[in-house]
Amino acid sequence: TTGNKSLPISIQVSVENNNENDPSTSLGTSDTDYFTNRGTSVSTSIYKVLAKDVIKNNKELVVGYIKSGQDGVDGNIVIKAYIDKNKIAISDTYPESEPNYELNKNMDSNTMSKCITFVSTEWKKKDNFRDGETYEAFCSGTGTNDGTTFDEYLELKKFWSFSEIDYLIENNIIKYNNYSNGTPASFGEGRTVLTTTEWNSLQTNGVSFQVKVESNEGIWVEEPSNGTIESCPNCKFIYTTESLWTTWNTASETPTEITSGYSENYNDIVTSSGKNYFLGVKLNSNNEVTNAYVCGVKEGVPFCIEGTSDGSKNSANQTLLQGANLYNNSCIVDTSEGDTKCGPWDNSGPVSADVVFLGSVEAGVGDGDLCQVASYGLFGCYESGAVDPGAGVVH
Repeated sequence: TTGNKSLPISIQVSVENNNENDPSTSLGTSDTDYFTNRGTSVSTSIYKVLAKDVIKNNKELVVGYIKSGQDGVDGNIVIKAYIDKNKIAISDTYPESEPNYELNKNMDSNTMSKCITFVSTEWKKKDNFRDGETYEAFCSGTGTNDGTTFDEYLELKKFWSFSEIDYLIENNIIKYNNYSNGTPASFGEGRTVLTTTEWNSLQTNGVSFQVKVESNEGIWVEEPSNGTIESCPNCKFIYTTESLWTTWNTASETPTEITSGYSENYNDIVTSSGKNYFLGVKLNSNNEVTNAYVCGVKEGVPFCIEGTSDGSKNSANQTLLQGANLYNNSCIVDTSEGDTKCGPWDNSGPVSADVVFLGSVEAGVGDGDLCQVASYGLFGCYESGAVDPGAGVVH
């Protein structure tokens, strides 16, 4: 880490003989079916390089099996570690600590009416107004709701759902913060953003990691997961902060075509994004999304819950989340609203998940850091301090 930010360390791993002319000075033969063939009557020692792209704590880089009757192996494992320029960005003006939106302080009467209607009827915090606090003052930016101004709600991400943000943007109640004095949020898309101070500190403090080499009798290294998730069969996995639309969306939007940026192995997405929450999708022959899920990894257990327009998957989603391997009946069920909330949702790290009675689902770690499938067919992920997912579409 540097400046409390996790630094992605990319690696390339290869295997070499100690002596090119002497096959005995090697780790054996590379075997793509290593986990099937190890322990059988193989004619030579075998190994497989498992390392991919970025180092992850407590994961195997190379595994090998010494054939029966052979004393050992003698070869070189070569690890090239580097900081990939495509995975970092350096900026002192990146808007990660600024709100994405700001209140329109010059609303006309029609816009003000829509704002008042929203906060008084549709917003989930409509009942928080104290004596003396008015909807009109709150919408104008001069008043508060429960002691909090409109802009403070935006900064604290208290409007953080697709439907609420979309409504406020479409009706000109809020507007994008254009970061006129800084760097656009798209600059950091998919990268770790460091300040020049954080980057320069690497010159002084350096970067280090440890590799453990271990040898034991028998078969003891577990085969890595193939990256599929039982609750999202035949899915492709993706993490994106762009706005995507399903084929069943009720907003008359053109369904999104996804042709890149995904993986059939969820581990690839977790590694590349650094998140323990992401999206699962099923595509038709036109690469359009027919089924959309939010997924997470809780204490090593992956799961996906499906979003719908009618809540038809809510019961199955709730049963899955309340299972012993996940939240073990600790989810809070709001019988009046029909919502199910699982996990802390406090940005402390553990993944949380929600099922909303209309059919929306979400998974993440906090109000501003989550992925969501809305009941009207919009889905994507949000990041604190990042530009709104509606800014672009994946093609």
